[in-house]
Amino acid sequence: MKNIICISAIFSFLLFGPLPVFAAPSDTVREAINEKVADLQATVAQRKEEHTEKMDTNLKERAQKEITRRTDSLEKLITKISSIKKLSDAQKQSLTTQVQTEITELKALLDKINGDTDATTLKTDVQSIIKSYRVYALLIPEIRIIVSADRMLTVADQLSTLADKLETRLEAAEAKGQDVSALLPLVTDMRAKIADAKTKAQSAIDKVTVLTPVGFPGNRKDLQDARQLVVAAQKDLLQARFDAQKIFVDGLKKSASASATPTSEASPSATTTP
Repeated sequence: MKNIICISAIFSFLLFGPLPVFAAPSDTVREAINEKVADLQATVAQRKEEHTEKMDTNLKERAQKEITRRTDSLEKLITKISSIKKLSDAQKQSLTTQVQTEITELKALLDKINGDTDATTLKTDVQSIIKSYRVYALLIPEIRIIVSADRMLTVADQLSTLADKLETRLEAAEAKGQDVSALLPLVTDMRAKIADAKTKAQSAIDKVTVLTPVGFPGNRKDLQDARQLVVAAQKDLLQARFDAQKIFVDGLKKSASASATPTSEASPSATTTP
């Protein structure tokens, strides 16, 4: 019975007795905790700053590569423009001015990007490279189309000169009694293909020289149409060249070879006078 009473008393003391009192942390412990927190905050801030600097460096390097790529390709366009034969000096100057203006603006933008210290400003400036996409995306294909069409017109002139020479030779062969009736239609077809190629190539030039960056990408269809005209002009010139080869190889060359071949008739035998 006494044991039960003792156990009950101990249980009551543990259950209803006074709670233990914990000592408050000392100033030394408090200072140590604050120091650890400060160190952690400094580390986080330093890593955040390093991450920002790395992001800024990557953005600037990417901008450098993109702008360099664009300016290099644009500078090559200026060389191509100067070599175009079928454009007037005023048209060449207009195109050159557009390209040079774009180059100047891109280089100025790169200088600003390299000097940016604010992350938000830097990001905005880098994004502005893409905003010039309309100018860049229009100028590159536009001038390539003009260069290709100009080349088509030059080739067409060369083939026209060739057609004149072939026609002269056919007329000379006909005057000698050779049958060139099958070859004359080829000359006609050759001239028709050359004329058609000239029309298409010139139309391609006319279509793209009036385009402006403000209208891009709405005028992209005009670029595509002009490119198709150049392709069609090239096909016409290939057909004209095929006609020329056929006239020369199957006609004039064979006729010349036939004229140069000795006849198979036996020559008369010599007789002596009695």
